[in-house]
Amino acid sequence: MSARGKSMSARGKSMSARGKSMSARGKSMSARGKSRSARGRSVSAGGKPAVRAFKAWLCLVSSQVCAVAWLCLDSSQVCAVAWLCLVSSQVCAVAWLCLVSSQGATKGSPCLGGGDGGSEPLISGEEGHGEQSLLNLLITGTPSSHVFDGANDLGGMKLLGVWRRPSVGLLHLQEHYRQLRVGWYLKNPLHPVWLCASQHHITVVFSLQRELVCPASEIERGHQVFSWYDTEGNGFIQQSQLMPVLQHLGLCTDEQFVKFMCEELDPDNMGVILYHKFQDAFFSGEQLHTAPDTFTLFHYNGLPASNPEKKVQYAKGFVTRQESHVQFSSVQDLTACLSTKWPNIELQWEDNFKPSMN
Repeated sequence: MSARGKSMSARGKSMSARGKSMSARGKSMSARGKSRSARGRSVSAGGKPAVRAFKAWLCLVSSQVCAVAWLCLDSSQVCAVAWLCLVSSQVCAVAWLCLVSSQGATKGSPCLGGGDGGSEPLISGEEGHGEQSLLNLLITGTPSSHVFDGANDLGGMKLLGVWRRPSVGLLHLQEHYRQLRVGWYLKNPLHPVWLCASQHHITVVFSLQRELVCPASEIERGHQVFSWYDTEGNGFIQQSQLMPVLQHLGLCTDEQFVKFMCEELDPDNMGVILYHKFQDAFFSGEQLHTAPDTFTLFHYNGLPASNPEKKVQYAKGFVTRQESHVQFSSVQDLTACLSTKWPNIELQWEDNFKPSMN
């Protein structure tokens, strides 16, 4: 019994030593847990700016820009990953990085300071939503602050707009109310996809009919440049503006030739040159591109509250172009926005579904 007692006593000491060892390991693991917790707090604190930036981006697109629009942005696999991150229920800041990386890969590496000398930020500091410069950055690759073509000079200040046709276009409701004017480039993208912007929200309109895409031609270029100087859309320019129009088109600008053309185009010496006379003189026999008399559009609004039964879905609309002016109520914001691209249209939506821009 004495030998057994000694053996049990030795085992007890051994178990006691193991307990102390396990206790030491527990303290070590506890210390590691505290260290990881401290690291987690550090990472969380460091991640807040990225989260705020990403939330600002979400305020811009409001989860409503559909996959069709982004796939038309000369997209890469990185852009597809960004889209999946955006619409996923587990949205993370990685989406923002993917979008910036995709933009750099597909559009080049722009200056992110904003257009017009960096006077306008990409994200509003007060309201937290994306500015026009951020939208232009994603559409065209250049963070310009305006929607007109090229650049305008305002009292010595150079205002930058859009310099080329993008893959996806933009229509703006504020143009209907004459608060701004969207240029030819944004209205005539390379694909029949347009972002439709209201004051606080962006939706998407697209079509499967390629006939809506304006082809590149000399007469279309002539009409575009003429419209730069016909700022009110009245169909005429001043005589003094003929020379800069010809310069932009790469045509003869000899002083005697310009004087002769002014006399030919304005025989009554009224001081103005009508567009149809300008077209007949420089683009005789050519015709401007016109949209089909009837075509189909699809509209997408990613906000559940703006859809029937709060279920996000596409709306299918049938457009008919009319010869005379079409009246519509002030609540038909989407029709008003589309009329800035296709004037005098009637729009009927399938299943009496009336989509909203809000």
